Amino acid sequence: MSSNTPKGVLKRLRHRKNKEFWWSKAFRYLHYKLIIPIQREKDSPHLIAYSVMIGLFVGFTPSVGIQMPALFVIWWIAKKIFKFNFSLLIAIAWSWFSNAATMIPLYYLFYATGRLILPTDEDDFSFEDFSSYISSNLSADAGIAESFEFLIDLIELVGSSLLIGSLPWAVGLSLLGYWLSLRATLSYQRFRQERMLKKLHEKSDQ
Repeated sequence: MSSNTPKGVLKRLRHRKNKEFWWSKAFRYLHYKLIIPIQREKDSPHLIAYSVMIGLFVGFTPSVGIQMPALFVIWWIAKKIFKFNFSLLIAIAWSWFSNAATMIPLYYLFYATGRLILPTDEDDFSFEDFSSYISSNLSADAGIAESFEFLIDLIELVGSSLLIGSLPWAVGLSLLGYWLSLRATLSYQRFRQERMLKKLHEKSDQ
């Protein structure tokens, strides 16, 4: 396989010889955090893609600190009421995009998007305002109850723009995630089947 093909480039990015570079570390982390769970899953490609989609949808809403319980509730309702089962582990993994490290820029992106959708006469909050308020009012080790209370306070402060602005990102990226993960899963499962058939043929020829 040529090293200039997409697969060759991805293989080089996560190769051990590049592990000292930050970009290789970041890619290897993303690979093991997001891709490996998909490859290990035995469900149908569509169920895996739905799991990615649900995780991304929750991940791109202002739900840092309450994502896991929110996904568990969604999973339980889907399974018990709608008889629809998806991988909770994959959904949790893909909700990781919204976390303590990305919270401030993402929340401000949601807020700014919401202000474009629903312009009001209220005072604008700058990125510095957001950063200062979040850093001052939400501790790094906040629990579920504290995170939920903080979200309510933040919405009361900046208005519904935060929630409204997250929806285009949550819907758009979750649908994109479904399409990409479905294609990737189908491709990987096809590759795995072809490899198994090749091994069987090799054994039968011995």
